[in-house]
Amino acid sequence: MKKTGTYIGAAFLSVLLLNGCGNKVTVIEQPAFPAGSEMTADSSAKADKVMEQADNRSDDPMQNLYSFTIKLGRQRLTFPMSFTDFTDKGFETTDSLRQELNPLEISEDKLFINDGIAVYAQFFNDTPDVQKLADCSVAGIIVDTSMLTDDSARVVLPKGVTLGVSTRAEIEYLYGPPDNTYELEGDTQLSYEYDSGQNILLNTDHDTKIVDSIDLHCYKPISRNLQLQSRAVMEVDVIKDKEESSRYKQPVDLGDDIYSSVVEFDHELYELPAPVKEFLNHGWTLEQLVSNVENENQEVSGMSNSQIILTKTDQNLQTTVKNYSTTPESVEDCYVTNISAGSKSADVEIMLPTGITRGMPGKELRKLLKKVKYTKEQTPKSTVYIVRKGENAPAVTEIILDSEKNTVEKISVIDRRDTLE
Repeated sequence: MKKTGTYIGAAFLSVLLLNGCGNKVTVIEQPAFPAGSEMTADSSAKADKVMEQADNRSDDPMQNLYSFTIKLGRQRLTFPMSFTDFTDKGFETTDSLRQELNPLEISEDKLFINDGIAVYAQFFNDTPDVQKLADCSVAGIIVDTSMLTDDSARVVLPKGVTLGVSTRAEIEYLYGPPDNTYELEGDTQLSYEYDSGQNILLNTDHDTKIVDSIDLHCYKPISRNLQLQSRAVMEVDVIKDKEESSRYKQPVDLGDDIYSSVVEFDHELYELPAPVKEFLNHGWTLEQLVSNVENENQEVSGMSNSQIILTKTDQNLQTTVKNYSTTPESVEDCYVTNISAGSKSADVEIMLPTGITRGMPGKELRKLLKKVKYTKEQTPKSTVYIVRKGENAPAVTEIILDSEKNTVEKISVIDRRDTLE
């Protein structure tokens, strides 16, 4: 199993020590913060630098490298996070967690496994007191291609950078040039640095140029109480904004209910019906209105449907939108009720709850559908699996298995509900 060294900013990195049990621990010194305008100017300069680099200013975590967000299989993680939140995502370990950390101390790596992916997690004591690991933040994670225990497991960073798939050229195109580059045995390490102790290290193979290791850590030297207070204020503001603009809530994970309308489409989570604005916020563009648009203002009649085309790079998504209001609404204020991904439609990644994806072998698909209610239709070139909880259930999922290749060719998710209630 491949593990690489970690580089942390010099303002934080202190001394590598061995504790009484022989475990390596990194101790981080509390930085001396400048006062008043000096700190403001310094923070502003750093913020400007970050914003300029590959436009990492999006509010969408999966479009902003410095959100310290990563997708591991069906789970989306943002660091730092509490140990409880981490284990609630399904991560389990047989490693001992009896270690205690001094203030501003980082733990040795701990091996966790979940959803076909093994990862090394790093704990950080961001409090002024000695803490057990379970009371510390999970602030760092390391994963490489040798740690994917399931062939279908995917590890994805913001903007779609994928472990074992993306090349160095693609990484630098999406994120801009790295702050530092290190030559290692067999790999080149790209270091993207937000601040001292907060960076993302991407190792690319010398021969293939493909990323084979991801080391992400966000060691914030502030107390848990301050983090929670700040987070609570921000969450209140976000909730207010969402309540004013829409009742829609973006899913936090896929879950395991295949009868739901939750789907991961082009590396983003949606629950249908989903506002058109959600797709626009994730980089899709309203390219064409196909039917039933009432006037020059591009309004859809009350309680009516319209066909539209959304585009992103070279992909086209032809879909249906519905106006659930009794009065005419602009297309942007309507809801997308179906999405499809396939080689002849939007040729993008798509995943259903339980982990069904495009390209999956027929044997694995049938295994995942064993306890699922579905009907099956046979065509000369394919088998269509229609998943639906009951005859009157609004959510319908269609999975098309290519008979010749014996792989999943296309997946469609449709929600036919009449109201948003």
